[in-house]
Amino acid sequence: MANQTLDPLADADLPADYMPERADMAEAKAKERTFRTGVTNDIYFRLEKESVERGIKPYGLTQRVMTLYAMRKLVYVRDLPAELQTAIAAHYAGQPPLVI
Repeated sequence: MANQTLDPLADADLPADYMPERADMAEAKAKERTFRTGVTNDIYFRLEKESVERGIKPYGLTQRVMTLYAMRKLVYVRDLPAELQTAIAAHYAGQPPLVI
């Protein structure tokens, strides 16, 4: 249990072909390097709103979040001190729940 992470995907038994093989670097560099995300309209609207509040474009916010995710630097709210959890819950209390 000590080696188990809090990330359900990290703990899951995924099929061997879950992640495609890496491409040849020369081939990869020749391709477009734009990251696109496929999310529902509700989530994209929240992403857009959050990015406006932070003064960056939605692409920039997505880039930063994905970078933090890839570097395993995202923090679960449940792992934060209680006073921060309360402040975060209060901040998002007025928003409707996400429909995924």
